[in-house]
Amino acid sequence: MNLTMTEAGHKVVAMAMKKLEYYLGVGGLPENYPTPWSVNEEPPPFDPNSTALLYPYGYRKVSRVEYVYEDPNGLLIVGDKRYSVSEEPTRQIYLEFLLDSEDAAEKTIYQMGIFVNLQKKPDVPDGKLFLLPQDVENTGTLYMGENIRPVYKQEGVREIYTVILTC
Repeated sequence: MNLTMTEAGHKVVAMAMKKLEYYLGVGGLPENYPTPWSVNEEPPPFDPNSTALLYPYGYRKVSRVEYVYEDPNGLLIVGDKRYSVSEEPTRQIYLEFLLDSEDAAEKTIYQMGIFVNLQKKPDVPDGKLFLLPQDVENTGTLYMGENIRPVYKQEGVREIYTVILTC
């Protein structure tokens, strides 16, 4: 059989995905990494077989999850596209992560990844939104990752990272 997923089928997948708990992992490169790339270089492609970041600094819990649709007048901007929030399920899910001023402070970030099914250790308080590697029992599944041009995360600076998942 060669079945085609219907629009309703895509929305069913999106409804299941919207219920997941997402974390943005941020990381650097280990000291023994052979050739770190610079801000002026294209980073190497992310290995699709990766299950973890090379040198994680921590994991930030998602701040906002919404169904969205492309809209030239939308208020949410991701890349070169604009989106509006939808109350009804759509094929697209907007994720927003807020790295607070202390999260990965004074670190150079080379990698980012979105993790699902991350399990924190039992003694970590529910209100802790940025988890250090020692706070995590199991990182869960690395859903997607990216090597980025290095970004130095200054203390006192808040950064927002957004992504659109298309189902």
